[in-house]
Amino acid sequence: MYDCNVLLSRSPCPEVVNALNYRTPPPNYLRRACCCCCYCEFPSTSSSSAAPSSPAKMGFLGLNVFRDAKSTCMFIGLVLVTYYLIMDIILFMRFRTVDIVEDSKPGPPDEVYSPFTHLSIKALMNDHTSQYVISPSAEYFDMITRFSTVFSFITPNVITFTHLFFGLVAGKFVASEHLHDRRVGVLIFQVRTWLDAFDGVVFRSQSNTHLQFQSVRNTTGYYVDTTCDALGGVFLCFGILFYLWKRFDPYKMGGGGSAGESLLPVWGSNGGKAGMNGSGGGSGGKDVLKSKSGVSDSLVITTKSGMPTNGHGGNGRGDTYYSKKYIFWKVFCFGLALAAAGKLWDITVGDFKDVLQVPMKDPKTSMLQFELCHSSTTIFLLYMWRLFEGQALLQYVLIPILIDKIWTNMYL
Repeated sequence: MYDCNVLLSRSPCPEVVNALNYRTPPPNYLRRACCCCCYCEFPSTSSSSAAPSSPAKMGFLGLNVFRDAKSTCMFIGLVLVTYYLIMDIILFMRFRTVDIVEDSKPGPPDEVYSPFTHLSIKALMNDHTSQYVISPSAEYFDMITRFSTVFSFITPNVITFTHLFFGLVAGKFVASEHLHDRRVGVLIFQVRTWLDAFDGVVFRSQSNTHLQFQSVRNTTGYYVDTTCDALGGVFLCFGILFYLWKRFDPYKMGGGGSAGESLLPVWGSNGGKAGMNGSGGGSGGKDVLKSKSGVSDSLVITTKSGMPTNGHGGNGRGDTYYSKKYIFWKVFCFGLALAAAGKLWDITVGDFKDVLQVPMKDPKTSMLQFELCHSSTTIFLLYMWRLFEGQALLQYVLIPILIDKIWTNMYL
């Protein structure tokens, strides 16, 4: 086996390779470029070793709700949820009175964007943050700067590859042991999400389909966009995985038990013994716990005293340690759910559009289509997809990263 440090030193561009390696902390120039002023507010220490805030600490503008970053995030979250609910009420009240077959058509180039007009199945199934924050800001930015017209040589695919790079950098920051870096990673990932919406704005402007929100399937741009979106989620999951591996590293957490025994993972597959470095045999070996069927449990952690735990253990100071394989499967299952939600959402949008957003020649069929589209069952299904589609799940995992509750979110 080659040492990672040796491979990095022998690479043609070791600085670039090291910057993209999720096992290492983000370079200082990236930290300064992203948010150097934030270091005055948040200490650059690991969340597990950070000292508790003083109870007498005054908040921003003297308000106790802004006394620390966690309270600020919770307050902003409450404001956003209230804003989303109010906007949803307005949106679906208008939806009950319009025919989306006609309303989903493109608007004139000079029409100002509104989240309540030009409704389509895709817009109604979009997540709240994209619908009410990201998409409006992208539309208004293009309207004010005329970016898609002035810089017409910049294609939507160029913007798509740009947000793919931002996703890679965001994963690098999320993998850091420092809470501040992880929060910067969340900010970078939101910029990636904004660019993901902005490439759609540029595409609609350059294809003369202003304000028409629907996927143009079977095109190169569609496959490039969906692939880069999926890779962005993969980068975020890798960032979470590497952070959790660092967080629950037994060597960093120290020895366990009253006797100072250390916790080490055992990756046994045949019921044999593994040494301190995973090699078989030796006086330092530890027996691997077997299930009733005689098959060894690969998620078992043992101590020098031979006490096994099912995938996790403690170090005697109240800290809990989880094996790398246990953490990997937790993050893998989340990533699988994320991919399934995104793919199923895309398929469902296409199916709903083919049924509810296609002009009907027969007046009776058209009336039946209108009634089906505005039925309580359809509205319920549309709203559930708004809550649990892929982009919504990404937003849900960014919140625990902000408030330093990643593992709590993954463990549930």
